[in-house]
Amino acid sequence: MSDSLPPLKFHGSSLIHRELQNTACFLGYESIFRLGDSTTELGFQKLLYNKYHGDPTDMDSVGLAEQLVKGNSVFRGMYIEETTTVTDSNIPQRDGCTLVLKPLLHCIVDKRISVGNEKNGISLSLLSATAYTNRANISGRTLQERCKLVLKNCKKALALISHHSSPYKSLLTTGTFPSGLVWEDYLLYARHEMWKEHFAKKPTDVMEDYWLFPGYFVFALFGPILPSDATGFQSELIKTSISSDDMSPNKKKSLGRKAARVEKAAVDAHARNHDNTRGQSTDNRLKIAKVAHAKALLVLENKKQDNEDIRMFHRDKLMLLTQQIDENFRMIAICKDVDPTRVKEIFERLIILQEQKNEAGLALNAAQQIIIDAEKPSELTGATAIVDNTLDELAGPATKKTKTVALPSMTEYSVTTPSVKVMIPVTNNIPVDAISSSASSLECENIGSNSADDNSHDSVGS
Repeated sequence: MSDSLPPLKFHGSSLIHRELQNTACFLGYESIFRLGDSTTELGFQKLLYNKYHGDPTDMDSVGLAEQLVKGNSVFRGMYIEETTTVTDSNIPQRDGCTLVLKPLLHCIVDKRISVGNEKNGISLSLLSATAYTNRANISGRTLQERCKLVLKNCKKALALISHHSSPYKSLLTTGTFPSGLVWEDYLLYARHEMWKEHFAKKPTDVMEDYWLFPGYFVFALFGPILPSDATGFQSELIKTSISSDDMSPNKKKSLGRKAARVEKAAVDAHARNHDNTRGQSTDNRLKIAKVAHAKALLVLENKKQDNEDIRMFHRDKLMLLTQQIDENFRMIAICKDVDPTRVKEIFERLIILQEQKNEAGLALNAAQQIIIDAEKPSELTGATAIVDNTLDELAGPATKKTKTVALPSMTEYSVTTPSVKVMIPVTNNIPVDAISSSASSLECENIGSNSADDNSHDSVGS
């Protein structure tokens, strides 16, 4: 946006401004993690930017910032709906109601923060801007850094809630608040503990009523303990942080080792299931071969069609030039006695057309020769290369397991070759490959030397 625009004004504070932005972008941050949409840092930031502001390439895309301003979906629990007569078209309405941010979230006494440009309320331009004085869209990198800080603080707050000295230490397991305490007290305790953890210099320091830690909105709305009017969304990233401060050191160590072993086993199992170096079944290799042959045929067919299109182009061009030359000859015959000057112009044009016709004829001959050469066996080796490359890409090596045959002990196994019949004693579970190699070696010995037939055969059969 232009730098000449006046600074934004907000009835709340810069802290609440940042918390509103954090709430919207954190949902995009978590959804990217859940779906695994990105593997690079820049790709992650671009996805987060599009989820927050809306995808500019998709006309139907609605960014999370706009959804928060309208109070849609999971953001409904942020507001109180006040029935009022609205005259400002810029104020979003739902059934004639004005959306007002819950005081429990902004924590400012005697302040009403509503949605809409009227009275400098919550607006899309406010959430999209980097700062009050900088109306440029907040960048994906900034959003990512904000989300990392939010997640870190939410996990820290959850650890403090679960500490053995906390009155809410059993809340995560039982889901029941301690006697006389409610959800509002739980949030106040989290804020107070985070204040002492990060800002209090002395135990007697008192937290300001309006102080919020970065990520407080997210912790309150999507944390492990939800309000009664919550929309049902609960952050999985925050829930994974369960404190173990009340465990003994030995138990912590054993759980850590067990978790590491379980994680390693899961990674190894995934690697085994997706490892193409372990071999392919025959059925799977046949399917891959069909894909490879189909790919080769498609490439050949496309190449053949391209060559034919080129030939037709040069043929049509040659026919057009021939017609133009014939037309110019007729014009010469007509203008020969009437306008000799015009005949000279036509003749010069005729020379140019004849040169173009010769070039078109050469191009047509070359295109036809390409089609003829494509049918030669030497040119078809390209299809074989495509098949080989596709098989290399899709198929791993064949399974190395050796087939075995279970035969009764000391059974005579007959192996017949073109020149000799041998009786070989076979024990249980001898690999078939060993039998084949024995027969081959015997055949080679028989061909190389015909003088020791009976003795060698008797010694093998005994």
